[in-house]
Amino acid sequence: IENVPLHNPACPAEQNADVLEIIYPTENARLWIPREYGGAYQKVTCKAAHRHSSVKLFWYLDDFYLGETVDKHVMSLDLSNGRHTLVIVDAAGRRVTRTFYSTRSE
Repeated sequence: IENVPLHNPACPAEQNADVLEIIYPTENARLWIPREYGGAYQKVTCKAAHRHSSVKLFWYLDDFYLGETVDKHVMSLDLSNGRHTLVIVDAAGRRVTRTFYSTRSE
């Protein structure tokens, strides 16, 4: 079987929602961050999906660069209390944004 060429990015049928998506957290989610046995706050694992898993994704939280992922698009975050904006950008410049809230346990 011959390799199928990638979709032409100039084609209007190509839509961001079909290519790149944030799986978790959901929009406007309210996350409660518990402590671990030793007292440290647990991290929240965020997940994304891309139609082409081998594409590099760049992760940002509240305008700070977190890192990049390839294949398995998962990033664990140490969150403070408050409103957060997660932005993920792929190598072609497609971008998805998610706003959510976190509260650390006392």
